Amino acid sequence: MFTLWDNRKDTTTTSIQISKAGDLSIGSLYMAMFIFGTTGNILGFIWLWSVGPKKHNVLFFRNIYRMMNIIDCMICISLVPEIESFLRSRSSVLFKEKAFCKFWALKWELLPPSSVFIVAVLSVSRMVTVVWPLRQLNFKALKISMTVYFLSIFVTMLVPLAMGLSYTSFMKTDVACSLEPVHQSSIQGNTLIFIVELGSR
Repeated sequence: MFTLWDNRKDTTTTSIQISKAGDLSIGSLYMAMFIFGTTGNILGFIWLWSVGPKKHNVLFFRNIYRMMNIIDCMICISLVPEIESFLRSRSSVLFKEKAFCKFWALKWELLPPSSVFIVAVLSVSRMVTVVWPLRQLNFKALKISMTVYFLSIFVTMLVPLAMGLSYTSFMKTDVACSLEPVHQSSIQGNTLIFIVELGSR
């Protein structure tokens, strides 16, 4: 009953006023962001991988910038379904697939906050080098903090979805799939049914 792939009814809004010219403009803007963002981040990653001094702290910061390149590139790639939706009058082929909608919603909930977190890590690391200029930054601490962060964010999204406390739906107003909380009455009803099923076993 509480399965990860059990999706609720889509809450697609059909009564909104859609401007075709506006959608084409936004779709074209997103396409430009996709092209320049993806290309720029890939080139930046390649450049950071191939050039520059090999000092410890320099390598530390280069690793942070590489992670920023990877995450920002994935964010730009995530715009593709939205571009398709805007250019097709918000009638998305990709977002209509339930599995893809769930995957995209989870990824979109994870990537932008991760980009902000890495910028925060970068700021703290810079402050450390200013206050203690001779101190070597710890790669292990960076890996541990990133792992803990990603796991905590992923669990907070995945557990409610797996337990039926949230679901994904394509929203025409936002032109995106999003995680939505289940109504409180639905949660209580599902919980009661679950308890009854357990008692009957």
